[in-house]
Amino acid sequence: MFMFLITKVLQIMKNTFHFYKMSKNSNPKGFTLIEMAVVLVIVGIIISIVATVLPSLIKSSKIKKARSVLEQVDYAIQGYVAANGRLPFADKGISGEEDSETPTYFGNLPFITLGLSSGDDAWGNRLKYGVNEDLTTTNAGNLGDALKTACSDDPVNPGKLHVNINGTLTHMAYIMVSGGSKDEDGVGGFFDGLNRFDDAIYDDPNRIIESGTYDDLIIAKACTVLAGSQGYGSGDGNGDDNSEGTAEICDTD
Repeated sequence: MFMFLITKVLQIMKNTFHFYKMSKNSNPKGFTLIEMAVVLVIVGIIISIVATVLPSLIKSSKIKKARSVLEQVDYAIQGYVAANGRLPFADKGISGEEDSETPTYFGNLPFITLGLSSGDDAWGNRLKYGVNEDLTTTNAGNLGDALKTACSDDPVNPGKLHVNINGTLTHMAYIMVSGGSKDEDGVGGFFDGLNRFDDAIYDDPNRIIESGTYDDLIIAKACTVLAGSQGYGSGDGNGDDNSEGTAEICDTD
């Protein structure tokens, strides 16, 4: 869309210049005041349209890039699980390394542990990461069994990773959050709603972006889906996470 507008602007400028040359050849005196006024009005309209549309185009581009970053991190986490038989702990600081000696389940993304070059989102802010504590000490031999029970607490364990979907609390295997472009809810920090704190509860992954309230992007992975992607026979295992965030719900039976 942006390139389309630029192309149109250049085309109009080209046509205007061509019109000027033709007018100059047929009328050595050049443009009349009316002709100049028409050209200025056209240019003004074009500038106005570009100025109005450009910010939204930039925002849309950033959101698309942020989703792509989250998807890349998601694949890295699944690769880590395949290689290690467990999920990494969170990073309680900014080192990029998981904090396993003082087990940290909610904090920043341990991007170095995951083999990534950066843990930042499209706006240059560090991604948040939460992990189900039951899946951080497993191995290839018992991960499959752990995935069957890690998300099945009933009632939900408030101290274990979970999301709030329309008032229903549901455990997840892991979650990643981008805080978006700014502090939409005005409380402080880039993260909005239930994502503001480094604790066990996170917002609805499918919550819609709303100006002045919320602009976080989330991928939340259910135990069943993670099990499918690791070859344990549950979930679809496709890892597709679309919209503002995707909740792949854990079975609670």
